[in-house]
Amino acid sequence: MRERIADALSSFAAKADAHRLARSLSAVMQGISVQARDGATPMELQEIVEEVVSGVEARRPRDAGRL
Repeated sequence: MRERIADALSSFAAKADAHRLARSLSAVMQGISVQARDGATPMELQEIVEEVVSGVEARRPRDAGRL
């Protein structure tokens, strides 16, 4: 899964950066899974996703399109 995420991120990040970011995103996904299992609401999980997406988008070059 991390390799697929890194491939998707490679359009706006250097290979090493894409792999590092993919590891981070995988960890967030695991955390979201645990929180969902433990009873977090869909709204709470969505808030996490929105924060992460904002962070990823902030790294994207200004001339690139939205994720």
